[in-house]
Amino acid sequence: ERLDELEFGYRVPKQVFEYASRVLSHINPQLKSPRLVRDVKEIPIVKNFDDYKELFGSLVKDLKKLGSISSHTGLIIGDDQAETLIEELKDSGIAFTVLENNSPVEGLNIVPVSRQKGLEFDDVILVEPQNIIDIEEIGLRQLYVAVTRSLRGISIYSTGELPIQLLEES
Repeated sequence: ERLDELEFGYRVPKQVFEYASRVLSHINPQLKSPRLVRDVKEIPIVKNFDDYKELFGSLVKDLKKLGSISSHTGLIIGDDQAETLIEELKDSGIAFTVLENNSPVEGLNIVPVSRQKGLEFDDVILVEPQNIIDIEEIGLRQLYVAVTRSLRGISIYSTGELPIQLLEES
């Protein structure tokens, strides 16, 4: 079995990949992160909340501000949370599309984590990363993929502190 590692990364910006490299180190400490060639002005945004109600209120407020900006945004969430979040966003009057067929549309795309592979977005909003980590056997890999879907910026919304896999390398 042969393993080829990427030496250079051209798609994901350095600022975003910093989080991905931490997750990668928890998946396999032997893997080296590629050298990233892209820089962006946007710095990752991390928001911690005491509870989900507070998280959701802030998310809605931020999404309403985003509404006028045209871009492809992926809101990635654990599959088990997607249905509830979709209902709550509808009730809040947020315009979005639920990703059904791997064709993101302009605006906000709600992406259950199991459907994210192969996609790219200008910006990614990651909600409750611990719920993704908790997916049996593949959680860390799914989180790594989620973080690397962004071409420009990432915002992470978490109840409590970020999981250790996003805070520091193993």
